[in-house]
Amino acid sequence: MSFFNLEAAKKKKGSKAPISIKTLHRLECKACPLNKSTADSPKMDPVGSKQPDIYILGDAPNKDDDFNGEPFVSKAGKLLKSQIPSGALKKIRFGNCVRTITPKQRDPVWQEVECCRPSLIRDIERTKP
Repeated sequence: MSFFNLEAAKKKKGSKAPISIKTLHRLECKACPLNKSTADSPKMDPVGSKQPDIYILGDAPNKDDDFNGEPFVSKAGKLLKSQIPSGALKKIRFGNCVRTITPKQRDPVWQEVECCRPSLIRDIERTKP
């Protein structure tokens, strides 16, 4: 699911908005459905360069990321990082659209993405990739 394609997410069968997008943005984590289902999981902040040239954004942490409390540390993350020249890794920031693991590692639903959107936008604006 694309982080910025809200309309496509809304069209998924059974996807309903119990509260407005503005409310989800204002309340952020307080309104997120993941707070109930993943209360013991860390809320992962983006990691990497504070002044990145590139910002790599995943959908949600997986079980390895959740266990380590950091995004992109799983096999897939290691494979991705192995393909990036080591000097370039110092100029990359890694984050996720959703800051905590989803139940059964499913794709995040649009409400979860919208709750995390303001914090991600703040990070992108602060780091200016």
